[in-house]
Amino acid sequence: MKKALALALAVCLALTAACSAAPTRVKNSVSPLDQTSEQREILDLLTTDKQEHYVFSYDSDAAYKEVALWVEFYEKGELLYKPGSFAMSSTDGELRSGNIAVSILHNPAYTWTLVLSDKVGHASQSITPEDWEGVPPPDLSETLGRMHGQMNSPEEISAGKEILLYQSLFSNSGVMRSYDGNPEQLKDYDYAYLVKCKFSN
Repeated sequence: MKKALALALAVCLALTAACSAAPTRVKNSVSPLDQTSEQREILDLLTTDKQEHYVFSYDSDAAYKEVALWVEFYEKGELLYKPGSFAMSSTDGELRSGNIAVSILHNPAYTWTLVLSDKVGHASQSITPEDWEGVPPPDLSETLGRMHGQMNSPEEISAGKEILLYQSLFSNSGVMRSYDGNPEQLKDYDYAYLVKCKFSN
């Protein structure tokens, strides 16, 4: 497990570094990183049915003191656990642009590596099944249908606003549709993972 976590963290850091020179950023928003063909090839090579990697960029007109990143886990629309939340802070309140990376290992329970970076440095956190504090995550590897993916379009940044970056939805009903941000919709799924971020002062 430690080797897998170390590898996932190394991959995330490499992705944020390699993608820091992406051709364009969408102003005042968080968005999937606009990647070069070479960067897309790297992500495609690293992504398998047991491992997923996503990179986002943020670029804000306003300066923020903190950006937070976390994972939420739901059962039938009820928030069971928020297994870890961490933030990157700026003492001078100058968080304006940077990258966010999310790496997910299926082994078979989910292990997450989250990375925040800006022009000064980076912060990271790994979340394993052992970190769930008495709420064991179910084995979702074979039993349920699954729909997953990252945000499709840029989302405007504003202070205190929660921004959905990634969703992984599970259901045995055979009917799957993407989550649009309405909490009531989560009741349609047996389980759901959501990754979110928030900027604040």
